[in-house]
Amino acid sequence: MTRHEGFFQQRQPAAVLKHALLREYTKVFASTVGSQDRARPVWVIDGYAGAGAYEEPDPEGTHPDGSPLIVLKMAEGFQSKRVIKSIFIESDAAAVEALNQNVTAFRQRGLSASILHGTVEDQMPSAWASVGNDPVVTFLDPFGVAMLRDTMTGLLLSRSRDLPPSEVLLNINLEAVWRIGGNLQFVAGHVVPCPGQEGGVQRIDRFFGGTAWRQTFYDMRQEHGSAARAAEYVIENYREQIRQDTGYDSMSIPVRRRPHHEPLFLLTLFFRHPVGGYKFADAACRATRKWRETYRSQELVEFLGRQQQESLFGDSFEAETAAKDGERQEKELDAEWVQSICDNVRRINSSRLAVAPNVSLILGTTLGLAGERHIRSAWDKLAGEGYLRPRDTKKKMHYSSMERA
Repeated sequence: MTRHEGFFQQRQPAAVLKHALLREYTKVFASTVGSQDRARPVWVIDGYAGAGAYEEPDPEGTHPDGSPLIVLKMAEGFQSKRVIKSIFIESDAAAVEALNQNVTAFRQRGLSASILHGTVEDQMPSAWASVGNDPVVTFLDPFGVAMLRDTMTGLLLSRSRDLPPSEVLLNINLEAVWRIGGNLQFVAGHVVPCPGQEGGVQRIDRFFGGTAWRQTFYDMRQEHGSAARAAEYVIENYREQIRQDTGYDSMSIPVRRRPHHEPLFLLTLFFRHPVGGYKFADAACRATRKWRETYRSQELVEFLGRQQQESLFGDSFEAETAAKDGERQEKELDAEWVQSICDNVRRINSSRLAVAPNVSLILGTTLGLAGERHIRSAWDKLAGEGYLRPRDTKKKMHYSSMERA
């Protein structure tokens, strides 16, 4: 193995984004709902937990954290302030054994880490019984598209509005939908699976709660000539149906392998209070920056791997140069996104615009990239131009409203 090959056996940038957003949002959730009633524990359920850490070590010889250790390290940071309890569900026996070993040290330090061996459908009712009416965020990252829709609508999103929040962070495998959807055909007036593809199509039927998605996918693919676009449209419908059934809004952050690639996943938060969506968008801003840093590191590794000999000034010089280029790019992106937000606010053209409920409109195409600091800068810029009244710097942004000057 060369000095560069090991990198590609580690987490790829898409996984880095997913885990960074999990870390950022669970931290925000625990801070926000925990401050409302410190006597109540805050729960985090990980429905497809795995072994807790990656099998392959990174270049420094450590094993990157999987979602359970990310959750536990987040919880450890709150240990002196409030109780955060974790439940991990995993169906594979070998993974459960490894997970037990990986969480032992956290348990010894006083953290709550329950492990349930079985499927999400079988074990989620038990997890839910443990949670009771406490605030909970559930992370679901199934392999492919494996979860029943009834688990979402009949259990995780079934709480009434007067109870503490239950939010769901669901990683929707967009690639699986467009790949399996490509195995549909139109026969005798019905959209049905191609021969031999029934199993995959039926798994997606269970996820979407029926077969209606087949016709939608088939029609949209015929119209746009793109399986990826058809899959996005199907998932948009799914999110709207969940909203109609449960009253929960949702926000999706695209997860790509590389910039300008088609999204592979849609990391989607289902929430009731607008502040949840606002905080998720801001958490995504920090997570996608981490993703860009990882992507740039990968580009550097690939560049060095292509060199037939050491570069003229050495790898450390190349790394330092890449870091400076990254800082420059980030400043350029910040300026670009602030201007885009300014344009969005002018386009909305409202005399009074509440920030949290309208964060998706305010961010527009920068959703998942820009966050609170960019909104703040855009507001200040528009106020300086005389378009908006200056913001109240003592008021939290998610409780603020932009007012025309």
